[in-house]
Amino acid sequence: MNYRQWKKNYKKIHGINPPLEMDKRKQYKIAKRAIKTIHRIDFADVAARIAEAIVRAAADYMRIFGEMFSSAGMILRNAAENMYGSVDSGQLEQEIIEKWKGEADGRDYD
Repeated sequence: MNYRQWKKNYKKIHGINPPLEMDKRKQYKIAKRAIKTIHRIDFADVAARIAEAIVRAAADYMRIFGEMFSSAGMILRNAAENMYGSVDSGQLEQEIIEKWKGEADGRDYD
């Protein structure tokens, strides 16, 4: 029985074409096409695309981490302002600047 007869007989019995697992000729054709496409692949181009994808992913992660740290910083600043309560933030900044200037001059305000 040749391939054509086998395929017609299978279709007559089951009502559909034989699946890929049973059809050796289809498997051979698919493997042959895959081998042809492998020869046409430019590996330098593939490596460049992979490197670009890695760089984009790293940039996305850095952007996400930056936003997280920025929001965490804002939360901490708000918490610090709430801890000082009635102290004006401008006054607090001036006190910190004066303390730093004093430390730079060698004076101690404690």
